[in-house]
Amino acid sequence: MSYSLINPNLTNEELLILSRELVNVLKLNKITKLESLRKLVGNHIKSTIASDFIEVRTSKSQHSDLNYRIRYCRPFQGALIEVGIDMDRKFSQIELMSQEPMQGYSLVRKDQYSRLSQFKTLPRADINLVIQELSSLQQ
Repeated sequence: MSYSLINPNLTNEELLILSRELVNVLKLNKITKLESLRKLVGNHIKSTIASDFIEVRTSKSQHSDLNYRIRYCRPFQGALIEVGIDMDRKFSQIELMSQEPMQGYSLVRKDQYSRLSQFKTLPRADINLVIQELSSLQQ
Protein backbone atom coordinates (compact mmCIF):
# COMPACT_ATOMS: atom_id res chain seq x y z
CA MET A 1 0.00 0.00 0.00
CA SER A 2 1.40 3.39 -0.89
CA TYR A 3 1.06 6.46 1.27
CA SER A 4 0.92 9.99 0.02
CA LEU A 5 2.29 12.80 2.10
CA ILE A 6 -0.12 15.28 0.58
CA ASN A 7 -3.24 13.14 0.03
CA PRO A 8 -5.21 13.53 3.25
CA ASN A 9 -7.75 10.79 2.48
CA LEU A 10 -7.30 8.09 5.08
CA THR A 11 -9.43 4.96 5.01
CA ASN A 12 -10.10 2.83 8.07
CA GLU A 13 -7.91 0.13 6.52
CA GLU A 14 -4.98 2.56 6.41
CA LEU A 15 -5.78 3.77 9.93
CA LEU A 16 -5.56 0.18 11.18
CA ILE A 17 -2.07 -0.10 9.68
CA LEU A 18 -1.05 3.10 11.48
CA SER A 19 -2.48 1.87 14.79
CA ARG A 20 -0.52 -1.39 14.37
CA GLU A 21 2.63 0.66 13.77
CA LEU A 22 1.99 2.73 16.91
CA VAL A 23 1.46 -0.42 19.00
CA ASN A 24 4.66 -1.94 17.58
CA VAL A 25 6.67 1.17 18.48
CA LEU A 26 5.32 1.12 22.04
CA LYS A 27 6.14 -2.57 22.38
CA LEU A 28 9.62 -2.20 20.84
CA ASN A 29 10.35 0.52 23.40
CA LYS A 30 9.05 -1.76 26.19
CA ILE A 31 6.32 0.65 27.20
CA THR A 32 4.30 -1.34 29.72
CA LYS A 33 3.83 1.28 32.44
CA LEU A 34 3.35 5.02 32.39
CA GLU A 35 6.72 5.36 34.11
CA SER A 36 8.39 3.69 31.11
CA LEU A 37 6.63 6.15 28.78
CA ARG A 38 8.46 9.00 30.51
CA LYS A 39 11.75 8.06 28.78
CA LEU A 40 10.18 8.83 25.38
CA VAL A 41 8.93 12.31 26.29
CA GLY A 42 10.25 14.91 23.88
CA ASN A 43 11.31 12.33 21.29
CA HIS A 44 10.27 11.95 17.68
CA ILE A 45 10.34 8.26 16.85
CA LYS A 46 10.60 7.44 13.15
CA SER A 47 7.88 5.20 11.81
CA THR A 48 8.61 2.51 9.27
CA ILE A 49 5.87 4.07 7.12
CA ALA A 50 7.03 6.86 4.78
CA SER A 51 7.93 10.04 6.69
CA ASP A 52 5.52 9.38 9.53
CA PHE A 53 6.68 9.72 13.13
CA ILE A 54 5.47 9.29 16.67
CA GLU A 55 5.94 11.94 19.32
CA VAL A 56 5.43 11.76 23.05
CA ARG A 57 4.80 14.85 25.14
CA THR A 58 3.61 15.77 28.57
CA SER A 59 0.89 18.30 29.00
CA LYS A 60 -0.24 20.33 31.94
CA SER A 61 -3.63 20.34 33.54
CA GLN A 62 -4.99 22.18 36.53
CA HIS A 63 -3.34 19.88 39.05
CA SER A 64 -0.48 18.08 37.35
CA ASP A 65 2.03 18.13 34.54
CA LEU A 66 2.16 14.33 34.36
CA ASN A 67 -0.42 13.97 31.62
CA TYR A 68 0.83 12.30 28.46
CA ARG A 69 0.14 12.84 24.76
CA ILE A 70 1.22 10.21 22.24
CA ARG A 71 0.74 11.32 18.65
CA TYR A 72 1.11 9.38 15.40
CA CYS A 73 1.88 12.15 12.91
CA ARG A 74 2.22 12.53 9.16
CA PRO A 75 4.00 15.57 7.72
CA PHE A 76 1.60 18.18 6.32
CA GLN A 77 -1.38 16.30 7.84
CA GLY A 78 -0.77 16.45 11.57
CA ALA A 79 -1.78 13.85 14.14
CA LEU A 80 -3.75 10.95 12.66
CA ILE A 81 -3.91 9.10 15.98
CA GLU A 82 -3.64 10.89 19.30
CA VAL A 83 -3.68 9.29 22.72
CA GLY A 84 -4.21 11.35 25.85
CA ILE A 85 -3.58 9.88 29.28
CA ASP A 86 -4.98 12.12 32.00
CA MET A 87 -3.42 11.30 35.35
CA ASP A 88 -5.56 13.84 37.26
CA ARG A 89 -8.93 12.59 36.15
CA LYS A 90 -7.70 9.02 35.72
CA PHE A 91 -8.84 8.27 32.18
CA SER A 92 -7.36 7.81 28.71
CA GLN A 93 -8.72 8.99 25.40
CA ILE A 94 -7.94 7.95 21.84
CA GLU A 95 -8.67 10.25 18.91
CA LEU A 96 -8.61 8.93 15.34
CA MET A 97 -8.72 10.79 12.02
CA SER A 98 -10.30 8.92 9.10
CA GLN A 99 -12.60 9.39 6.14
CA GLU A 100 -14.97 6.77 7.57
CA PRO A 101 -16.68 6.29 10.93
CA MET A 102 -14.96 3.83 13.26
CA GLN A 103 -17.22 1.51 15.23
CA GLY A 104 -17.31 2.35 18.95
CA TYR A 105 -15.94 5.89 18.48
CA SER A 106 -17.85 9.16 18.84
CA LEU A 107 -17.71 11.80 16.14
CA VAL A 108 -16.28 15.17 17.21
CA ARG A 109 -15.96 17.13 13.97
CA LYS A 110 -14.76 17.13 10.37
CA ASP A 111 -11.45 18.76 9.54
CA GLN A 112 -10.56 20.80 6.44
CA TYR A 113 -9.91 17.56 4.52
CA SER A 114 -13.35 16.11 5.45
CA ARG A 115 -11.70 13.59 7.74
CA LEU A 116 -13.73 12.62 10.76
CA SER A 117 -12.23 13.33 14.15
CA GLN A 118 -13.48 10.51 16.37
CA PHE A 119 -12.72 9.65 19.97
CA LYS A 120 -13.18 6.99 22.58
CA THR A 121 -12.69 7.46 26.31
CA LEU A 122 -11.19 4.61 28.33
CA PRO A 123 -11.97 4.31 32.04
CA ARG A 124 -8.39 4.36 33.38
CA ALA A 125 -5.10 6.23 32.87
CA ASP A 126 -3.42 3.02 31.75
CA ILE A 127 -1.00 2.55 28.83
CA ASN A 128 -1.80 -1.18 28.65
CA LEU A 129 -5.48 -0.40 28.23
CA VAL A 130 -4.56 2.02 25.41
CA ILE A 131 -2.41 -0.63 23.70
CA GLN A 132 -5.24 -3.16 24.09
CA GLU A 133 -7.73 -0.74 22.48
CA LEU A 134 -5.40 0.12 19.59
CA SER A 135 -4.75 -3.60 19.06
CA SER A 136 -8.47 -4.38 19.08
CA LEU A 137 -8.98 -1.98 16.14
CA GLN A 138 -7.09 -4.48 14.03
CA GLN A 139 -9.45 -7.40 14.70
